[in-house]
Amino acid sequence: MANRERSRRAKRRWLPAVAAVGAALLGWVCGACSEIAGPEPFPSLDGFLTGAALAAVDHNGRLRIPTPIPPSGAVSSERAAELSVALVETFAPFYEGYAEEGAGRRLDFGNLRLDERVLYMETPFQPTPEAVEISTRALLGPAYLLTFRDAQGPALAVSVSVYTADHWIEGKILRTPFQTGNQYTMVGLPISGAGGAFIQPELAVELVARASGARVTEVPQLVWRGLSYLKHVGSWRMTLDRDVSVRLADGKQVVRREIYVEPDGSFRVASGETRPALLPDSELSPRLQGSGLALLKAEFTDVLVDATLR
Repeated sequence: MANRERSRRAKRRWLPAVAAVGAALLGWVCGACSEIAGPEPFPSLDGFLTGAALAAVDHNGRLRIPTPIPPSGAVSSERAAELSVALVETFAPFYEGYAEEGAGRRLDFGNLRLDERVLYMETPFQPTPEAVEISTRALLGPAYLLTFRDAQGPALAVSVSVYTADHWIEGKILRTPFQTGNQYTMVGLPISGAGGAFIQPELAVELVARASGARVTEVPQLVWRGLSYLKHVGSWRMTLDRDVSVRLADGKQVVRREIYVEPDGSFRVASGETRPALLPDSELSPRLQGSGLALLKAEFTDVLVDATLR
């Protein structure tokens, strides 16, 4: 587990380091990244929603997922979209094999289109102090989640940290400050959606409504799964219109109204416990090391456990 996490963190950190090399290959990648793709097909929401969730359905029958007020100094969703296009233009050649492995197929990098939906990925951690290294704030903080599609369907998931205000674009090339890290992830998406980095909220609504017999009453919220996962892996937090009976993995029966829908379509619920996120001194700036801020006041809001709806 420790080796996998070190590998994930290393992959997060080396993205900006290869920008100069990636610039030489730009003519080969993302020939249509400036285009915006329309909505992808999704299930009908008839009978699955009520209350605020029902009111959030747009004229296409798709859920409008509002962006919460981001932290001070955060970039907008529009800027995150611009940065994501530059990221793909600059770095996709280095991620071809990795992305296609995640997607389970060959991807048409020359004809990628950015999906019009930009999702806000909330974090399960409390806000970190501004004095903390930006890479650590980006690691623990919220991000925008964007999808690129080719002719066959979903192709890439890209996350952009809200803490990218000092990043810029020269031509089509993404440029970052020297002191940076943890601001981006990029991974291939399977066409089916399920089992990938995340699923669309409409599918998550259908899954939880059919399994529970209840309706979703609040607009779904996308929440990062935590330090064991890259920032593009999220669960949909669903609030139902009534309590439902849930069987936990240990056989215990509980009653819950808030259900998390996982990327593979399974469910989890809050256990009622919290867990601190211990960070080594190496994740802190020198002046904060040993200062007692190693916890950064960062806790999981809940420890989630596997569950079956009945």
